[in-house]
Formats: sequence, structure tokens, C-alpha cells
Amino acid sequence: RALGVPMEEVDIICSGINHQTWYLDIRHKGVKVTRAQLTAAFERHPVFSEQEEVRIDVLKRFGYYSTESNGHLSEYLPWYRKRPDQIMDWISMDEWIHGETGGYLRYSTENRNWFEEDFPKFLDEAGGQLSAYNRTDEHASHILEALETGRTYRGHFNVKNGGIIRNLAPDCIIESPGFVDRFGINMVEGITLPDACAATCSASVNVQRMGMKAAITGDVELLKQSVLHDPLVGAICTPEEVWQMVDEMLVAQAKWLPQYAHAIPDAKKRLENPKVKTRDWEGAARLQVRSVETLRDASAKKKAAEGHGLGTKVMG
Repeated sequence: RALGVPMEEVDIICSGINHQTWYLDIRHKGVKVTRAQLTAAFERHPVFSEQEEVRIDVLKRFGYYSTESNGHLSEYLPWYRKRPDQIMDWISMDEWIHGETGGYLRYSTENRNWFEEDFPKFLDEAGGQLSAYNRTDEHASHILEALETGRTYRGHFNVKNGGIIRNLAPDCIIESPGFVDRFGINMVEGITLPDACAATCSASVNVQRMGMKAAITGDVELLKQSVLHDPLVGAICTPEEVWQMVDEMLVAQAKWLPQYAHAIPDAKKRLENPKVKTRDWEGAARLQVRSVETLRDASAKKKAAEGHGLGTKVMG
């Protein structure tokens, strides 16, 4: 869309890890789109130039465009959300996905409230004819079709690396190109990420590995170390703040964290005399949860503007 050409005329190769995958090669009708061309296309676009500030800046500095949304990308990196007075320079508030503080939480809360109110209506409509519906662009149905029919499907899949991407850890889960047919998912091997892209991915992989091991073993110290190594946390918090924050999270989520049950009493005891004073702070760019009535009105207006639309998904 940024290039102003039909999607069916564009071919891409993306590789990395989930939420940190990079457009390594973009071609329009077989002709490679250069870094300069892509940057210029985004900067002159009347919408994307305002919504994609972080992604465009990373493109300029890394030379590669991230597949992740503007807001979520900003949460993985240590550079864009570290000063409250500068966050608005990098995000857009027109949709939750572009960087709003707690945007996905608000979006999920609103849709859950709407679902709980409309659920009886869904039951009343059960058993209806679905043959007129088209499948989405999610991978699942395409993968199943390829496995059952042998018609090859090309996509980007999450699998254990095992050397597919040469400069990422063998044990990490990657997101990279592959083909599906009757023989399963066949990944394209031998990819080497640009150094800056690999460094960004590796930072997340290290956090994920520590967090996974901590969750399996109930090792609270390792859990705190994993949070300490999160790039955005490290850009903002001191070690003492991280330790106390994890204690607070363990206590708040204790019901769902049985592997850490042995550590909860000590965490509660430490919080009786906290070393760090917390701020009464809701975030630099937070919006309030909207009522179901407001959501319905917004959805109706959006459908009227687009001339179509089904369901209760509200992106604004």
C-alpha cells in the first residue's frame, strides 16, 4: 500500500522471530525495491508517515523494514518509549495498534465487554449457513489445504531454528519463509540476517529463554534476570525497580502462577517495606475503555464509511 501498487504484484522475503521479522527483500514485478525507494514511499504517504514513525525510523537506521506494528515495535526496542515527554513523537493515537499505552489491553477489554453482552445473540444465530463466507488471510486453512491436496502454499512460519537462520541461536523459535505440501512444512535454509536485525532478535531470544526456564523451574531469580534484560525495561528501570516490580507482579498474579507459590510469601514480606517509591502514573498515552454503546456507534459509522463489514471487531 505504501508503494501504491497492488499487493499481488509484490513479492517479499521476511525473516527473523515472531514480532521481530524483517523485510529482507521486496520486489515489484520482479524488480527490487531499494531502501531509498521504500523510505521515500513511507515518508510521502499521507497516513503511514503519521502512523509508522518508529518503523520508518528503524528503516532509516537499519536499512530494513519491520513487519511489526508501530506500537508493538516500540515496546520491543529501548529507544522510543524511554522518556514520557517524547513518546507522542513516535506514536499515533488514531488506532490502538500504533502505540497507545496499554492499547491492546483497552482493545481486548472493550471487545470482551461487547462479546459478553452480545453472546446470547450469537447463540440465537447458531446453525446459520456459512457457505457464503470467504476464508481469512490467516495461515491455517491454507496449510491444511496444502497438506491434504498437495497444492504448494508459500508462507512464513514459526519453527525451531536449528540453523535455518545462521546467525540466530539454534534453539530459538524463528519466523521465516517456507513451503507446505503433502510432505509438510519445508523451510528455506541458509538465511543470514543483517547484523542489526540479528542483534535485535537475539536480545529478545535471550529474554525469552530465561523467562521460559524460569517458568518451568519456578526460579524467581532467573525470572527477575529475564525482566532485567528486557530492552525497554532496561532503558527505563534500575535493578532495584525491576526486582520490586517483579515482586508486585508475582503477588498480583499469584493465583495463576503455581510454580512460584514458594516465593510469594517472601515477595509479600519485601513489599511491606518497599525500597522503591512508585509513582501515581497511568502512562503517557493512555485512553479510557469505551462503553459498548460507544463501540456500536463507532462500528456502525465505520461500516457505513466502508460500505461493508461483519462482526464486532473495533480497531479504533
